[in-house]
Amino acid sequence: MSKANMKLIITFDTTMDSIAFEKACKPYDLGRLIPTPQIISAGCGFSWCMDEEDKEKILDIIEKEKLEYSSMKVIEL
Repeated sequence: MSKANMKLIITFDTTMDSIAFEKACKPYDLGRLIPTPQIISAGCGFSWCMDEEDKEKILDIIEKEKLEYSSMKVIEL
């Protein structure tokens, strides 16, 4: 696995959670909303995709903005 292809995928239980996450995170330019990859099981069809090395930054944003999410997984895309 190439480190360059490793992405942090954040899943959501609802579409509303994914939209709220996108709205709050867009100004930070740390990722984007994508269709949930088939290898991941999630309650919502959307996931947040970002570089793995920015995990600490997104955790700070999640805490600051009080964002809801289901899980975080690192996968190769």
